[in-house]
Amino acid sequence: MDAFRRYYFRPRILNDVTTGSINTTYMGLPSELPIFISPAAMAKLGNPLGEVNLTKGAGECGIVQGISINASCSLDEIMAARREGQKVFFQVCPPYFNSNTSSGEKGKRLMFRYT
Repeated sequence: MDAFRRYYFRPRILNDVTTGSINTTYMGLPSELPIFISPAAMAKLGNPLGEVNLTKGAGECGIVQGISINASCSLDEIMAARREGQKVFFQVCPPYFNSNTSSGEKGKRLMFRYT
């Protein structure tokens, strides 16, 4: 511990942080936090309401949610659970038509924005 006591934190410039904000945007959509719910399938394994609960939670917190094409709830159920004005993304994974396609092309995903 003596080695750490030799070093001091001496700020040379003080910044006013009383009006800071962690609001940001993700793919053009506003978010209250610099995080989002990524599209992941089978949320019903964790809770019987699945992605519906994730949608409600994202709406309450003001963050963006991505919805997987393999979601365990129907898109209609998820869209009905949104708050008014809540934006979400929908992930589409196109099928692999050609086995000779490079691995980089196989990994491409499309994201659609619902407004």
